[in-house]
Amino acid sequence: MDSYNEQVKAQLCKYKEKTLKVPKLGLFRGKPYCHILPDESWEENLWSQKREHILNYAKHRYINWHLGKAHLNSSQILCFNLFFPFMYNTKPLEPYFREHVTGFNKFSGIMDFEYTDPLNLLNEPKQTNVDLAMEWLDDDCNLNLFLFEFKYTEDSFGTCSKYNKEKCRDLDTYNHPKKCYLANNKIKYWDELTQNGQIKIELIVGKGACPFRSGLYQLMRNQLLAHMLEKTGRYKKVIFGVIYPKQNKALERGVGSIRTVNGQKVAWCNLINNLDRFLVILLDDLLTSVYAYSNDNLWKEFIKEKHGATLGQTQ
Repeated sequence: MDSYNEQVKAQLCKYKEKTLKVPKLGLFRGKPYCHILPDESWEENLWSQKREHILNYAKHRYINWHLGKAHLNSSQILCFNLFFPFMYNTKPLEPYFREHVTGFNKFSGIMDFEYTDPLNLLNEPKQTNVDLAMEWLDDDCNLNLFLFEFKYTEDSFGTCSKYNKEKCRDLDTYNHPKKCYLANNKIKYWDELTQNGQIKIELIVGKGACPFRSGLYQLMRNQLLAHMLEKTGRYKKVIFGVIYPKQNKALERGVGSIRTVNGQKVAWCNLINNLDRFLVILLDDLLTSVYAYSNDNLWKEFIKEKHGATLGQTQ
């Protein structure tokens, strides 16, 4: 059986040929691929009905498009195509969140793509963007925030860009943090990890067991950021969530476990002390709900035409 990644690419090749009618192949590392648009046509990756609006939004917000923006399976592009149409009318999104998030009432109207923390609480020299941030109100009218990491065909949540197998393999970074690039450059990952009590660090620290080296780097980093944002007092709750297709089993396994210091594996959710601050959203289930409450048939047809059954069975 073909992998999910291969199934997605096959669907997108069909879409590129039959719907976009772009026969020219795009290049990745010098090789041509049918699921990639040529660079000059990358904007056709955005839904035509909102394309100009998205491009203007990105221009005025100084958003950097990913290098893979011409890839039809770009998770950044998918995030824009799925959520931007609801920028000014979030009501079709809200029933899903009322069902899955305790106390959720409605979105407040603020939707921020490629979000960066304005205070740079983690003291990063170049801030890592969060794919999507959305403010919401609870039943008591408190202001809250979602931070979402969005995936499509990826098989992991990234790793520390400074991880070096030879230099980092035998480090006991927890007891000697200054030997780590992150701590030595005053990036506050380790400070927050050891002080906030949100993550059970005793399971994932020790010699050769840096929690930022594995394929869960983005989970770790964004969970810490969510906690720090909540501590500022601007929001009652800041919940970090991951959004990905149910059929992406490779990514599901990544969310499911991380190797601990003793070589065992433990579910990511078992490393978090406050489970109400972490949310897993299966894209198929979210879309099923949105389809039921949205009257935008053009958008529904676009999603079905481009992605077929790779995001679940559409109605």
